[in-house]
Amino acid sequence: MSEYRVEVNTAGDPPDSWACNAIRHDTAEEALAAARDLFMRWTAVNWWRVVDENDKIYHTNKHKEEDV
Repeated sequence: MSEYRVEVNTAGDPPDSWACNAIRHDTAEEALAAARDLFMRWTAVNWWRVVDENDKIYHTNKHKEEDV
């Protein structure tokens, strides 16, 4: 069974720098809800993403490099 974490990029961080805490979620949907909630409450978050234990990205609000 996979575990999912929320990673964030905050103001002042390089674009490819991601941080997370020790909280893990049982489903990607739970992690997605947590990511959206954090993004709405914490003004320092530029981008967020949901990642599984194998570092596969499931969802992000960051645009692809070619989209920027």
